[in-house]
Amino acid sequence: MPPAYNKVGGLIYMEHLDASGAPSLLTMGFRITDDGTEKWTRRFNRFKAGVAGSVEAGVRTMRAALQGTPNCSGVRLPNVHRVTVVGAISSRDGALRKGSPVWRLGEGIAEVKRWEWRPDLLQKSQHRSLHTIYNAAERDAEVMGRYTSAAVGGSAGVFLIADDFCTRGTTSADISRALIAANPGWQCLGITLAKTERATFWSTGLSNDHIPDDLDQIWGGD
Repeated sequence: MPPAYNKVGGLIYMEHLDASGAPSLLTMGFRITDDGTEKWTRRFNRFKAGVAGSVEAGVRTMRAALQGTPNCSGVRLPNVHRVTVVGAISSRDGALRKGSPVWRLGEGIAEVKRWEWRPDLLQKSQHRSLHTIYNAAERDAEVMGRYTSAAVGGSAGVFLIADDFCTRGTTSADISRALIAANPGWQCLGITLAKTERATFWSTGLSNDHIPDDLDQIWGGD
C-alpha cells in the first residue's frame, strides 16, 4: 500500500520515515521516479532543476498550501509558538546558496506564515549527490555528520527543515542532529515539495490525486 499519511491543510503529514533519526515530514505530494510522465512529478523535477517559471510556481503553490495549515495544526509537535525555518544545502555546497530553489522555498514558507527565516544557520561539508547513490546504507553514511549548526538563542521551538525532495529522510536526520546539538530543547520537522517514491513498491499503486484542484490551478501550466 502507499505510504501512510494524514492531510494537514493543503499538505500531507508523514509521522515516520525510514532513516534513523529522521523528523516527521510535511509535503505536498509524491515524486514518482518510475513514472516520469506523471504531471506533478514533472513539475517537481522542473522545480529542482531551476527551470524558469517552475521555481516560482513551486513556491507559490507551497505558500497557498500552507495558508490552510495554521501553526502546524494537526502535527504532533509541541512548542509551536516559535517556528524557525532553515534550508537543506546542496551536496556540492557548504552553505545554502542565496536564490537557489531551496532558498526561495524556505523564504516563501517563512514569509507566508510569518515564521523566522535563518538561511545562515547551517553549514555542511561537501559530499556526493544522494541521487546517485542507490544503496540506503551508503546514502546514510555519505551524509552522516556533514552538517553543523549555530545556536539561535532565546526560547526553544520547532525548526522547520525545508528541502525540495525527501526520500528516506537521511538528509533531514543529519540536519536535525546538528540543529538539536547546537540548540537543546528544540524539535525538528521536515517540509518538502515532494516525497520521492517508486510506484512499483506499492501494490495499490501511487498517485498525486490527493492534491487539491485549487493547488493544481495555482501551479498552472501542465
